[in-house]
Amino acid sequence: MITATFDAGTFLVDHFRTPTAVLAAAKQRNVRVPEYDTVRKWFNRAAIPSEWLPVLLMFREMETGDPVRISTYMQVEGREIDIFS
Repeated sequence: MITATFDAGTFLVDHFRTPTAVLAAAKQRNVRVPEYDTVRKWFNRAAIPSEWLPVLLMFREMETGDPVRISTYMQVEGREIDIFS
């Protein structure tokens, strides 16, 4: 059995750099997100609550006009993979 995981820490750094940038993206779109300390914990723990991942993906898509390529952040047994190839 193959176990795939999402590298949330790399995603956060690549697309937002800091918790402040997440809060700024939310404010720009009038979306209420958790407090700064909660978002900071996402960065520290390299984990995004499942209900917030699609919101962050939407922020990036709205900013760049292109969807985020999720496969870039997928890992299987410590290896990066493209699950679509």
